[in-house]
Amino acid sequence: MSLSKYGFGAAAVVAGLAASVALADGRVNDRATLNSILGGSQILEDFESFVIADGSAANLDVNPLDDTSIANGQGPGLVEDGASYLATPGVLQWNGNNYFSLPTRTFLANGEVLQITYDSPVRAMGLDAGAFAGFGYSGVMNVYDSNNNLAGTINFNISSGGAEKVFLGWEVAAGISRVTLDDLGHPWSPVIDDHGYGVSGGGVIIRLTGQCPGQKTLSWSGAGPGQMGIILGNGPGNFVIPGGPCQGTQLGLSGPGGLQLYNIIGTMGGQGQVTATVGTAACGKWIQCIKTNDCTTSNATGPI
Repeated sequence: MSLSKYGFGAAAVVAGLAASVALADGRVNDRATLNSILGGSQILEDFESFVIADGSAANLDVNPLDDTSIANGQGPGLVEDGASYLATPGVLQWNGNNYFSLPTRTFLANGEVLQITYDSPVRAMGLDAGAFAGFGYSGVMNVYDSNNNLAGTINFNISSGGAEKVFLGWEVAAGISRVTLDDLGHPWSPVIDDHGYGVSGGGVIIRLTGQCPGQKTLSWSGAGPGQMGIILGNGPGNFVIPGGPCQGTQLGLSGPGGLQLYNIIGTMGGQGQVTATVGTAACGKWIQCIKTNDCTTSNATGPI
């Protein structure tokens, strides 16, 4: 391991690297990225608290439902404190394990749209969307910011249902107030499970989008002004920088011999993104950022 790789005076210049001023707001593509954005602040609703027989479903006698509700004689505390669930129109429905081949207890609006409203705006949210076996559909999730303006839309498809699921997630640095989910093929909403949401876990948060090989975008938030180095590793790990200005800093990447300083970039005041044309040699590696002024590290994420 060459210690000079962590002397931040020089960087490997990579062809095709271009900076933009776009913010990190946007779609969260997978649960691992959601977890990295929210850290320990995440609230996870798994819809397992309602007692219901396997293979059955129950329409609830409350609408909306939150942590204070008593539904069908059960509660309070059926869902986590922080969000409420509303069928518009119709009633809320709780599904037992193996109902139409759904592998766990799940939740939906037995009506056109399911609306989730947050008690306070959240930084990011994500959930698994599914369908009853044999009842695939096209669906849409709309995301609204803290001013109730439409912040983004995800269109998605479920081909056959049952164990099949699609992850739907979104991040808005200024806050998400609510989301709506609509099954465009049936008079009920998408089936949902494992709904995670919360405010940022703090520190520098990064996420990757795009294809490898091909165009790959690294977005970040919470970095503050200054510069940061982009470091590549062979995978997740706990490598400790052995020398240079950040000697002793533990990374979330594997080493030794498998790390390299990829580039140094300006943080654009704390939020932004860079896009690079990534070759096959980088595919499968992991990435982490480190601030050059105070050695603050981001989450490690991957594979590229």
